[in-house]
Order: sequence, then C-alpha cells, then structure tokens
Amino acid sequence: MEVHDRMPVILTGDDALAWLDPATDPAALGEMLRPFPSKQMISNLVSVAIGNVRNNNASLIETVKV
Repeated sequence: MEVHDRMPVILTGDDALAWLDPATDPAALGEMLRPFPSKQMISNLVSVAIGNVRNNNASLIETVKV
C-alpha cells in the first residue's frame, strides 16, 4: 500500500494544549513540529472518495475491506 509523502503535524497531550494557547511562545511551537513516532501509528485503507473536497461525511474514515 502506498502512503502519501506529506503528513500533518500530530500533537498529543500538553503539546496539543500549548498549540491552541495564544500565549505560547512561537519558538516553542516550532519545536513541536517533529515527526510523530511511526511505531505509534496505524494505517487503514480508506475510500478514494477522501480525495474529493466535496465529500464530507463519516464514511470517509471507515476502513475499506479488500
């Protein structure tokens, strides 16, 4: 299965709270822009419908059975 080469920032715990806090120092925000550990990720095959911006419903994240 091919995985897209771009990835959003994944924030957890205190980093997620700091990211949303307007008082957080911008330098601290930059330090949060690091790769998420691949061992903590899972992947699921989803419908190609996810690639169309006109689609916006919960079925987009349902696992497709092959």
